[in-house]
Amino acid sequence: MKLSDFLFYLSKEGKVEIIPEESIKGKSVDIFCREGTSLSKILSMLCESNEWRAEKEKGYIIISPRNVEKQGRGNITGRVSSLDYGENMRGVKITLLDGYSSPVSTNSDGIFRFENIPYGVYFIRGEKDGYIMEGEMIDVNKRDNSVKIFMERDYIKNKEKNIGNLKEKNDDFIIEKIKFSDIETMDIEKMFEDEIREGINFSKSADKGIIYISGKKNKVLKIKKYLEDLDSHNKQVRITAQILDVTENLFEDLGFSWLYGGNSNNEKNGISTGVLTNSFVTGTGTLFSSVFSLVRNFNNDEDILRMSFNLLEGTQDLTISAVPSIVTTSGKEGVFKITEERIIGQEKTENADNGKTTYTPIFREAGIILNVTPEIMKDNSIVLKINLETSDFKMQNYITDDEENDYDGQGGSKVSRNLETTVRMKDGDTVFIGGLKKGIIQNSESRIPFISSVPVVGELFKNSSERKEVTDLYIRLKVDIVKDGGFKDAGMNTFENL
Repeated sequence: MKLSDFLFYLSKEGKVEIIPEESIKGKSVDIFCREGTSLSKILSMLCESNEWRAEKEKGYIIISPRNVEKQGRGNITGRVSSLDYGENMRGVKITLLDGYSSPVSTNSDGIFRFENIPYGVYFIRGEKDGYIMEGEMIDVNKRDNSVKIFMERDYIKNKEKNIGNLKEKNDDFIIEKIKFSDIETMDIEKMFEDEIREGINFSKSADKGIIYISGKKNKVLKIKKYLEDLDSHNKQVRITAQILDVTENLFEDLGFSWLYGGNSNNEKNGISTGVLTNSFVTGTGTLFSSVFSLVRNFNNDEDILRMSFNLLEGTQDLTISAVPSIVTTSGKEGVFKITEERIIGQEKTENADNGKTTYTPIFREAGIILNVTPEIMKDNSIVLKINLETSDFKMQNYITDDEENDYDGQGGSKVSRNLETTVRMKDGDTVFIGGLKKGIIQNSESRIPFISSVPVVGELFKNSSERKEVTDLYIRLKVDIVKDGGFKDAGMNTFENL
């Protein structure tokens, strides 16, 4: 019988879905089970006889090879002793929690042994009537590995109370694992006081980035929560911005606000459309100027916006002026700056010794300054605080009071508009900020040489023109939690899969 067929009948009888990995589903199975054999026993026999392993996932069990070719194997030899008298203990049930090894019992010398175990970190549990269950973590990383287990007797005389208390204590013992991003540099045991570490075992697998914690339930859960909170602050977030320069009121002139894929089902051609106009505004914040008219949050695998942008670029109605990207730690501020320095005036310096006057230009920067502070929450959502400033200079003509230098400079005050808002996003989501106006005024003059310099008549050979251009600026922000494996360079490709 094929493994896939055998597991089909086993799933039907056991009322739990059991599936084989693709590489072994066609393997032949020849196994005999007595009537009344438990499901766990059948799976244990099946895996032990075929070098397979059974792993519990959410709502199902998967049978897969042990990958003997990809990893080394070692043996575990251990001894169980009494904590009270130091004597070796016989008949202790030892369980290796690896998903396939059967429990063994200690011999008269308190010795037990597991052979041919794949490299990895495991938990070994010892059980015996009249004793409190104990366990140890072991890292199998060489041919021969050893471990010692000390068991403490339960001294409660009442047998019924003893059994109930033993069960209660056994149930109170748990193992938890947590994935930690900075596992190589941390010394876990030094992070906690002796009182907290008492009765707690730590083990870590640096290559997998996993910390194993075993011990009393209440302590283990407290330590786990502390480490999770600590790790959330060490996680990094990549924020990629896209600055769009669009012809003024272009979208309104075309008769729509935004095309968007929404939550509609994907068609065969991979294109879906919808209207973003009525989408939920996730951030309100403090609004300092009415020029900021849109803050919307959206996420979709088939984003029709990208196609719309490409079409507009082809008609020169849209320019992607910048695609900056930064990486910052959760809770730390990151800054985008797209600015230019302008001469806003001049500083006058007079030299009393030689009577000369020096004018030094004064530079100030203006443009778009975007401050973002991401915070990763427990559910891996991201709260993004946004502080946006767009600025320019209101110029004014002036002539200096120095009669020898009739310097016609440009000076003026800085005009800025600000937006502060907070939005909650999922990993990979995008937020749009729109409604910013940018104006450009260009004065040009053309003339015919010599003739245009002739008084009165020369005006006929000059031509002056003024060009005014107003565009809408939109800022598109995409946030990604940097995974353990790092991240690739983020540029325009970041937005192609939105």
